[in-house]
Formats: sequence, structure tokens, C-alpha cells
Amino acid sequence: MAALDAVLAAIFITGALAAAAAPPAHACSPPDYGDSRPYVSEERITVPAEGIVALPARSFHNESIYAFRVETMEGAAVAGTMEKTVDRMIWRPARPLEPGAVYRGTLSDGAGDFNTFLIDVGPDPAPALTEAPSVTAVLGESVSAAQQLCCVSTEVTSCGPEKCWVRAWAYGRQLVLRWSAVPGLDPRYVVFRVRGPDGATVGDHRGWDNPLPESFESAIDLAARADRYCAALEVQDLVHGTAMTREICVDDDALIRAERLPVEDPDRSICVGPLFDRATRKIVVDPAIVQVGPGLGDGCAVGGGHGASGAIALVLAAALALRRRRLQ
Repeated sequence: MAALDAVLAAIFITGALAAAAAPPAHACSPPDYGDSRPYVSEERITVPAEGIVALPARSFHNESIYAFRVETMEGAAVAGTMEKTVDRMIWRPARPLEPGAVYRGTLSDGAGDFNTFLIDVGPDPAPALTEAPSVTAVLGESVSAAQQLCCVSTEVTSCGPEKCWVRAWAYGRQLVLRWSAVPGLDPRYVVFRVRGPDGATVGDHRGWDNPLPESFESAIDLAARADRYCAALEVQDLVHGTAMTREICVDDDALIRAERLPVEDPDRSICVGPLFDRATRKIVVDPAIVQVGPGLGDGCAVGGGHGASGAIALVLAAALALRRRRLQ
């Protein structure tokens, strides 16, 4: 009975820790900012003589709920149209604005106005795009965990009581592009797009940060190995509507290899429950641990701890079943 009681105690501790220490989902998941609505932080901005207003909007999916209006200082409405492109919204006047005049811009949503600023119209038109910026490319290896074994641990981290060890590493190919802002052009009216080979995943190049950057970088995770990898940078002039492209290619022979990382052995001394695979949530077969079911719930899952409660149900059910079998 002593061995049984020890196992049941471990199971109970596992469930208790999951219940007491399971963190909110945001503690170990990427923060969910929802819609990052368009917003102008300056009280007064200057636009070119064309009168086009650029509104930073890093990432949002419900642009239809936002409205932008431009008025004269006397309150007369100025007609114009809105368009969404990459990381900003663009307002274009139906007719040219008066150079040297001051207008009022207001952003609103379903709840009302939330951003108001003044718009000074400059005397000169915006210069036109003449060529795409030069691009450099570096081909390197990306490193990610291919397999991690985890357990509920006595060491409580920002992700709760879950401790993981990397048992296998995956090495892929990553093409990193770097380029500079277009000289002479207002970066508010320049948009960059990166295209990689088929199947590749293109990273965010952070086109509109505060302050506006002078250099950019985009990492492309390549889907398959090839003898040569090509990518393209497209730059668009939002004022004049022109676009130009710069292509760059790198041979696989130029690959910069990453350092081979050692795998990690789980420290069972800090575990109060079974080891499980982080990706599949399946318990790893271990004769020293009672197998409590096909898998554990994800204590770090989106949904505010439902995974932790699933794990508790499994371990408690197993404990009761084991005690019933023992008493029969």
C-alpha cells in the first residue's frame, strides 16, 4: 500500500499544482492585442501638396469599423476616399487640398471619435519614386526545437509549473533580406513588400515603427532545400501609385551554418508528474510513472486554463481507478 499511496500522492500533487498554479493563457502565449487601430500620435502633421494622409495601422482586421474624416477649420467636410495597404491606411482627397491651408483630421469607430489632429498642407508635391533600394541577402540556418519533453514541475515559471527540455533540434534554411529607406521620399508614403520562393514564410519587416526606421530586415523561412534561392523586394510609392522591384538570389553554397546545440536530459527530480511530449501532449512511456491517459491538456493553451482542468480530470480519474483495482 505504501507504493500505491506514493503514486496517488504524486498524482494528487500534479492535479493540485495544475489547479493552483495554472496561469492565464496570456502568461505563455503571444499577447493578443486584438485590433491595433489606426492612430496618429502627433497633434499636428504636414502632408504634401497632394493632400494624402497616411494613418499608421500595424495590424487589424476590421477596418470597416473605422472612419476618417477631414474638415476645414470652419467645420466644412472635405470629400475623400480610404484604402488599406500593408501596415497603414491612406486617405486621398477627391479634389486637391489648398496648399498652406490647415485642416482637421478625425478618426472614429462605433464608439465615437478617438483621435483628432491638425493637417498642414505643404506647398510642394511629393517627389516620385525613381528606383527600388539596393538589397543585401544572407543565407543562414534557423534553429528550432523539434521535440520537447515536459512535466509539471516544482519550478514555477512565467508559463506556470511546466518545465520542458529539448530532446531534438531542427535546422532549416532562412534567407534574411536587409535594405534601407528610399532617399528623398517620406517613409510614411512608402510601402515595402517581400516575396520569397514558393512555400516560403516571409517575416514581418516592421514598416511603420515609431520612430520611422531608416533600415529594414525581413527573414524568409525557406520551405525546401534548393541550389539557389531568389527573393524580391517591391517598393510602392503611395502618393503617385508607382511600384518598383529589386530581385536578389543566393546560392546554397553560401549557407552560414548554425552551431549544433546539445540536447537536454529531463531532470526528473523536479517533476511531480509524468513526462509528456509538448507538441502532442502525449505522455511518454515510463515504467516508473503510472500512465494516466492518452495525453495531458495544454496548461498554456488559449482559453484561460481549460487544458489544466483537463489534466486534473485525467490524473484524478486515474487515481480513483487505480485505488479501485487495488482494493478489489
